[in-house]
Amino acid sequence: MTSANKDYPGDPVWIEKLRKMHPFRLAMYVALVGICIMFGFLIFGFIVTKNDIKLGTNIWFLVSTIIIILSWFIASKFKQYYSLDDISKLYKSYLAELFLGFLFGLTQFLGWYLMQKQGITFAKGNISHTYLYLLSFLHLVHYFGGIIYIVYLIAKTYKVKNNVVKHLVFSTDPYEIMLIELATLYLHFMTYLWVIIFIVFNII
Repeated sequence: MTSANKDYPGDPVWIEKLRKMHPFRLAMYVALVGICIMFGFLIFGFIVTKNDIKLGTNIWFLVSTIIIILSWFIASKFKQYYSLDDISKLYKSYLAELFLGFLFGLTQFLGWYLMQKQGITFAKGNISHTYLYLLSFLHLVHYFGGIIYIVYLIAKTYKVKNNVVKHLVFSTDPYEIMLIELATLYLHFMTYLWVIIFIVFNII
């Protein structure tokens, strides 16, 4: 049953929640829905065209999976460090996330190189091979979008970690906690998405 809205009679409550939501948060939710739709179509295309072709398990993609799960764990600590007002640990966790991001990218490139050595090519092979490259490449592009965001957070945190006044403002600003929540949400989403892609590559 749709609840009445006291501020806008006739509108459901969820519409009012959207009105009150910060534009950055709303944009993030819309972006994640769009990413889900895009990758959903690509995964479907890969499954349909794969048939019984054996693509093989790529060791570098397995390493990528381990790395991105580690990045998920580190990202889950962002809000905790902020809540504890431990700016030093927050800053170090951002740096660790950045390092793992570059490692993830490196292992993806090594994974593509190994596929080339195995005869799994982008343009000359089966159409399912093209989907494989597209899925992994597009995921990497979106994941690096989150890593660029982490670089922005690193710069912000570096400016306040040794300044008492800026530190005080930073630690009490609701806007800052929202930025951290959005970073955590996005990086967690990218982890779940890659795990799904990895499972599809090797099991389905």
